[in-house]
Amino acid sequence: MKNKILLTILATSTIWAGFDFGGCSGSKTFEQQIEAYGNNTENAVEVGSIPAGIKGLQVTLESNKDVDIRLYGEKNDKIVHWPSGILNQSNEKTAIYKGIGVTYSGYNGTNGQKGHEFIRVNGTTPTAMIMKAFGYKAGYATVNYSWTGKEGCTDAGKKIGHFTQNIPKNATTLVGKIPENIENLEVNLTSDKDIDIQLYGEDGTAIVKWATNPSDKGLLSGSSKAAIDYHGMHIEWSGYKGVNGQSGHEYIKVTPKTTEKLTMKVFGYQAGTADVTYSWGGNQSNILFKSGFEDGVYIDPVLVEYNEDYDYIRGVDNQTGFSWPIDILGSSESALHRVADDNNTALKSEIQTVEGYNGQPTKAMYNEETHRENGDTQLTYEILNITEGKSDLYVRYRMKIDSNMLGTINKWRALFEYKTKDYKDPGEGGTGFRLISFIYTDNQGRASWHFQGDKDSSNPIWECDTLALTPECHNEFVPVITDEWFLTEYYWHWSNGSDGYVVWKINGKIVGEHHGPTTRNNNAIDFILLTQLYGNVTPKHQWIDDLEIRDGLPNK
Repeated sequence: MKNKILLTILATSTIWAGFDFGGCSGSKTFEQQIEAYGNNTENAVEVGSIPAGIKGLQVTLESNKDVDIRLYGEKNDKIVHWPSGILNQSNEKTAIYKGIGVTYSGYNGTNGQKGHEFIRVNGTTPTAMIMKAFGYKAGYATVNYSWTGKEGCTDAGKKIGHFTQNIPKNATTLVGKIPENIENLEVNLTSDKDIDIQLYGEDGTAIVKWATNPSDKGLLSGSSKAAIDYHGMHIEWSGYKGVNGQSGHEYIKVTPKTTEKLTMKVFGYQAGTADVTYSWGGNQSNILFKSGFEDGVYIDPVLVEYNEDYDYIRGVDNQTGFSWPIDILGSSESALHRVADDNNTALKSEIQTVEGYNGQPTKAMYNEETHRENGDTQLTYEILNITEGKSDLYVRYRMKIDSNMLGTINKWRALFEYKTKDYKDPGEGGTGFRLISFIYTDNQGRASWHFQGDKDSSNPIWECDTLALTPECHNEFVPVITDEWFLTEYYWHWSNGSDGYVVWKINGKIVGEHHGPTTRNNNAIDFILLTQLYGNVTPKHQWIDDLEIRDGLPNK
């Protein structure tokens, strides 16, 4: 019932003491009165509380009096505190608290100005924190603070919700109320039973409705996709025959925003259930990285000591301006990883000029496996030691792969994956989670796209396969594409709860989708295998081009 209530899409904000973290990101200022400590070293004024999950936090405190920042963590842990904290020094220094770097200006202040101090959390606040100010003299301080994000918050991008609706036979059921001023609304109903969406305006006008009696029909009532402009809204409906002629698979879209309260209902010709997925918002996501491997990008031939099996992509893409290696989600490094390379003879990577998806020359990354040293031989682009692993992410790139596995039986080829902390091999008792995409061939040699989340490689939690289409996966049959370019897209909303979401698309069509947890035991994502050349068929090769990574779904 909780998720269904979300269809009302009510916006709320939360205030904590002097700090206000009501938005997904922002910067704000307030004045704080400071008391003199009165020879009591624990007499400090509380500035405010900082919740867990705040990203990129920076707080500065400026006063013409000598004032020291104090920062406390879980169980009153003294993080910044003179003289007893993890950070208690006179000059700028960074220390680790619960796996996250915290930087403090030092009590001598910025540029030696006492009373001008700052703290910075380099990642996401791992627990709730309390900030205090210790004053040697009474006075006032200006507190400036900013944050770049907040776990579970997607105000800056598209928001997604999901619930299951019971549908009785030959009856009309309320799905939900939709308030005004909701931008770019889309609602999808999916059921294996024949159902029809109905949409009503604030005055009861039937905007979308099929009926046998012409006087009862809505403004939209046909069998195929149609749209109407109504009270400043552009409303599109799939039609009662559904998406691609699939009865029970219907949608409505309202753009640019709802101008009045709307009511959505559904009529069931048979009893059953429907999955309701809805999204809304301005779709304003940010590009974190973008490169087509154009001029300025190269694979460094110089090996890094102690990392001889890693090849580093470096340089600045002169088309996009983004620099390699990829540096996102607080990761420490990223590179091509050659595993079981048989003394550098099994695997190869280079940047080549080839014919692109549009028939024009393009530069692309080429990966090749000529033979397997053992079952572990693989070539992956890894983003490692992620510290902001509870973030939403959208990844897309173009691929072109060989056809060597087609027509063979019981073969697999991995394309992409992420793993959370404490993901382990079967039998090792790990508490983590893996998301992974494959191409499979079955015992008849039929190829499919396969998507799963698992506890370990032997224990899937859920699976989607294009040879076994299911309503839960919302997928459709898409032939496996070889020897030509295709677009692959991944998006996930990280969550340990029912609001989690992940989808995989090939050329814009869903081949796998899951609603529900995208982790286990609240574990954060630890590393991402952005591209993979890995599987039980050899030789094999692939090209990668037009890579783009965003912090949310892309703008429409």
